Amino acid sequence: MIERAAAAASTVRENAFVAVPPPVTWTVKLEVAAVVGVPDPTYGEAVKACVVPRAGAAVDAEDVRRWVAARLAKFKVPREIVVLDTLPRNPNGKVIKHELRAL
Repeated sequence: MIERAAAAASTVRENAFVAVPPPVTWTVKLEVAAVVGVPDPTYGEAVKACVVPRAGAAVDAEDVRRWVAARLAKFKVPREIVVLDTLPRNPNGKVIKHELRAL
């Protein structure tokens, strides 16, 4: 869970791993994405997204941010977007979230 103080002074909880299919234009570019909460001095936690492009696709973090900002509420837009070759996974195939936070 990502805990973030909203503008209305209430706490908003968001699922820390989102598996929402992107639109067709993004499915060509992105293989997978994961989001985690990272410490934020003002709001408690901020959103950090880690994306893995498909082989041969070029992905720019600012393009991802603009796409997300056009579709989600401001507090859900990642403060930081990291483009990776692969997500860190354990032997069972689950994403290792604490490693994503440390990147």
